[in-house]
Amino acid sequence: MRQQLALAVTLAAAVTIGPAYAAPSEPESTTATYGTWQLRCATPPAADSTNAVGAKQCEIAETIQIQGQAQPLLQIAIGRSAAGQPLKLIVQMPVGVWLPKPPTITVDDAGPPIVTEFKRCLATGCFADTDFSDALASQFSSRGDAQGDIVFEPDAGKDAKIPISFKGFGDAYAALMATDSGGTPAPPK
Repeated sequence: MRQQLALAVTLAAAVTIGPAYAAPSEPESTTATYGTWQLRCATPPAADSTNAVGAKQCEIAETIQIQGQAQPLLQIAIGRSAAGQPLKLIVQMPVGVWLPKPPTITVDDAGPPIVTEFKRCLATGCFADTDFSDALASQFSSRGDAQGDIVFEPDAGKDAKIPISFKGFGDAYAALMATDSGGTPAPPK
């Protein structure tokens, strides 16, 4: 009986004290804000078919929210689905949008709009994407504090034009590229 009690006390002490001596680990997710853009990084707890154990995945995103509503109207994100994959620009639209006409992004009045393609709809929204090139990154970065637009059809035949901001995009994109190369992003200004 005494041996069982001693073993139980030893095990309890090991369980209680053990984590205090464990090596510190990185947070599972981090965020940093650059103007209206946010860098979000997460380390998945386990491997899956697209990500190695402990490989951090990051994206930058801007969330568009209607004043007085709890849920975002839409979200624009730029990131990779896995290490080594090309960058994608992904637009999350509300459920119920008119699918035959995917959203377009107008960066400025001079250039052609960026055309996306709907890929899937889930309970959380419909997702459209396109490849995100260095040329698009330069175009977004050059806009500074200016605005662009996302144009989509919430109903057949009715266009909606929602302003998006490029404020902080250049710094957010630089931070994303720093995390891509294994570096540490510069702190937000």
